[in-house]
Amino acid sequence: MVKRLLYYGAGAGLAGLLLAIGVIAYLSYDLPDHNHLINYDPPVVSRIYSSDGVLFAEYAKERRVFVPIEEVPEKIIHAFIAVEDRAFYEHNGIHIPSIISAFLGNLRTFFRSEGRARGGSTITQQVAKNFLLTRERTYIRKLREAILAWKLEKTLSKKRILELYLNEIYLGAGTYGVASASLLYFDKSLDDLELHEIAFLASLPKAPQNYHPLRHSEDALARRNWVITRMLEEKMITEVQALQALQAPLSATIRRTSSTIDANYFAEHVRQQLTERYKSDGFYEGGFYVRTSLDTRLQRLADKVLHDGIRSHDKKLGFRGPIARIGLKDWEDQLASMPLPKGLYEQTIAVVLELEPDQVIIGLRDKTRSSIPFSAMLWARRYTIDPKTKSPVLGPVLRDPSDILREGDIIVVSYNKTDDTYSLEQIPELNGALIAIDPHSGRVLAFDGGYRFTRSQFNRATQAVRQIGSTFKPFVYLSALEAGYTPSSAVLDAPVVLGSWRPKNITGKFYGRMTLRRALERSVNLAPLRIATQIGLPRIREMAKRLNIYDNLPNDFTTILGSEETTLLRLTTAFAMVANGGKFIDPIFIDRVQDRYGNTVLERSPVTTTAPQIDATWAHQIPPTLVDKRRRVIKDVHAYQLTSMLEGVVSRGSGRRAFIPHVSIAGKTGTSNDNRDALFIGCTNQIVVGVYVGFDRPQSLGDSYTGGRVAGPIFKDFMQEYLKMHKAGPFPTPSNINLVSVDLESGVQKKSGTTILEAFEKGANPSDSPAFPEQDADTINTDGIY
Repeated sequence: MVKRLLYYGAGAGLAGLLLAIGVIAYLSYDLPDHNHLINYDPPVVSRIYSSDGVLFAEYAKERRVFVPIEEVPEKIIHAFIAVEDRAFYEHNGIHIPSIISAFLGNLRTFFRSEGRARGGSTITQQVAKNFLLTRERTYIRKLREAILAWKLEKTLSKKRILELYLNEIYLGAGTYGVASASLLYFDKSLDDLELHEIAFLASLPKAPQNYHPLRHSEDALARRNWVITRMLEEKMITEVQALQALQAPLSATIRRTSSTIDANYFAEHVRQQLTERYKSDGFYEGGFYVRTSLDTRLQRLADKVLHDGIRSHDKKLGFRGPIARIGLKDWEDQLASMPLPKGLYEQTIAVVLELEPDQVIIGLRDKTRSSIPFSAMLWARRYTIDPKTKSPVLGPVLRDPSDILREGDIIVVSYNKTDDTYSLEQIPELNGALIAIDPHSGRVLAFDGGYRFTRSQFNRATQAVRQIGSTFKPFVYLSALEAGYTPSSAVLDAPVVLGSWRPKNITGKFYGRMTLRRALERSVNLAPLRIATQIGLPRIREMAKRLNIYDNLPNDFTTILGSEETTLLRLTTAFAMVANGGKFIDPIFIDRVQDRYGNTVLERSPVTTTAPQIDATWAHQIPPTLVDKRRRVIKDVHAYQLTSMLEGVVSRGSGRRAFIPHVSIAGKTGTSNDNRDALFIGCTNQIVVGVYVGFDRPQSLGDSYTGGRVAGPIFKDFMQEYLKMHKAGPFPTPSNINLVSVDLESGVQKKSGTTILEAFEKGANPSDSPAFPEQDADTINTDGIY
């Protein structure tokens, strides 16, 4: 009988063993390959920095910063082990007591019909689940997870398993890994975390949504304190350390963005370049370190002057009315719950409560009251459009606030610190862009593609293709210089007939015979057209292509006056090639890109070296020689002559609103047909700045509002602040230039009176300057030019 029982028992045991082997074999079939985790590189955040080291953008599908286990402080490892797997260093991937405890707990949960099932997973099991399995909550998945965990322990070291876990674990708010969570919740590196902060991070893995530091602060504090208690029970910290940590307030918050400067248009342009090069997944998961050309001080300056300039001109066109209306009953709750409109810039919204002759009483979102003095809203004459000219026209002068506002109106306001009142504002319909480029390297130092990125991601610096008006004229004169003419060459500003087109100057007048210099300074229209008929459109078209203003300029005389469209970036870069003495440059946004291991995978520089970099230990080696990689596209003589002529545009011509005493500034205004687009491109010997202002849906900026009046002051505001940071000297004079004193108007050599120093190539003088033929309008030959 005993033998029989033994046989039965052995048979049952064998059957059970065979069944277990069969179940394991079945569950192991088609398990994911875990060997790739030996060299696994998780997706990591790609970060974009300014040239001075300021982080201003991050891109990732999963917000993660990978940190080697050797760099993780011991207290962080202890905290997660205490909470998640106190027997981590003792088991082989599966901890039977934890499984039994979880099973019994789940039975109680089942019979009570309350609570949530527990998993009893080890850290190794969590790695298996996170990397290799789905997140379905079934017993089959748990068994497969246990098998994988056992295999992982045979393949990977405990350190590697911890490294994968601490870098992969989800810790809320789209953040993966302890390093990224440390930045998100505390804006600190791992080394700088205090014990109570470490405990908060360790409290999150089970259910981060339940311990949000702002929405569930009490639960988060309680969970954090439980973690501190667990660490004390496991003797990982002392009682004194635990007491200090328990008394610390919950300091976690949510760092909304990594941006410290408003450079969204710049960041988006860089993102597009890198996703095109590395594809979307490669960039978002690659953990790239991107060092850009952006200068944070100049970017803040560009952002301010462009916004101020757009707001200023938008107000000159009139007030377009309130953004909404509400009833005044319970206005506090209505206003507080109303979403802020996109496009606010250091502004807020308010509701009109009372209208008085000398002020408007307003209610604010914090449920307090304030006022707008009538003097702070005098600009707000009604915005109207002239039905004939389609230009904006101001309504009548305001007599009191009731002319434009009613009680219940929702309006945009800005705070005045000086007298604790508010001013009436509006979100501009007008828009624009500003670019600042180093003319010698092509590095883009500041870049603003619009009024507010949150309102419109359309980039007006690179995507807006608009007529550039008179900013194209300098390249007509440059073509004339290349054809053998000089700044003192005479040309006739008189009527021109080109087919059925009878162009005229903006003033309606004709100025007769003048030098090329004075024609450019006054920005007349007829002189450059006569130049084009003489030197030929093909020469000018080739110049435009050589300087990358246009790919293929149409064979049409209207293009001489800037009728063809291009982008602000291409135009500003062309001016930069003139300012640097005639060397070709390609705009550089990215200085260097390094992968997650620190290897340089992309580097852009206009210079190279003839020898390797010198090591840190210098032993009198010959230093490397810098080699200029830029190719020459304009003779330095002609570049200098044009720059000198453009200085005259600013000092006494159409660009004089940008004039700054004792500073060498060259520049040119531009205004498109019907005053729809206003431009100013200006430069010193160190920087080139392009400004564009216009409506996204083209319409007139108003009668007499030209590039000089609208865009010129924005350039000047930028340059005045720039000059406080950097000194600007004269443009370098080429060695093959002679400076000769000539009469300003006639260009004839003269030593006294109204004279200027004109630039001539060595061996030439004013008397040798060829003049353009003085054809009558009806005799201009355009055969073969169209």
